[in-house]
Amino acid sequence: MPADPGRAAESVLGLVKDLEAELMRAREREEALRADLDEARQELARAAGEARGATERLAVAEKELEDKRGVLSDLLGEMDALEQERDESVRRAQALSALDEERARLLDEVTRRADEEARVRAEREQEVERLSEELRAGAADGARLRTAVGELARERDQLAAELDRLRAERDELASAKRALEQVHAALAQARARLG
Repeated sequence: MPADPGRAAESVLGLVKDLEAELMRAREREEALRADLDEARQELARAAGEARGATERLAVAEKELEDKRGVLSDLLGEMDALEQERDESVRRAQALSALDEERARLLDEVTRRADEEARVRAEREQEVERLSEELRAGAADGARLRTAVGELARERDQLAAELDRLRAERDELASAKRALEQVHAALAQARARLG
């Protein structure tokens, strides 16, 4: 410490001023720190609120994610079912295509057979018509033959009647001849007796 009281007082006053200034700076720093602390607390409160909000949003998001997982599971199930239906539809389409091809083949076969049967039927109808014409011609010939036979029968009957008449005349002539011979014999006998 200086020996001079005046200088000592000045020194003390200087120290006091320095201390006061330091105290002022300390108070300012304390206020600044308090303000920083309050701001930090507010920030922490905001962060805590945001954390709670984030936690709540996370819970909501997890719930939504779980719901979406359920929806996705349902969609996957529906997709599997749709794929199975698609595969079944493809199989059915292939089966229908095969059936269409078989039906077309059968239709061609039936058409071919129908054409063949129509051709055979036309040939048979022509043959039947030819035979019918021959039958009609044969029937006409038969009628003509029956007419001729009838005429021949009538002629035969007429000839038989004529033959019977000629036989009767022959018998009559034979009887007349015998009678005449008897007359001649009687005349001869009479001449002989007279002679």
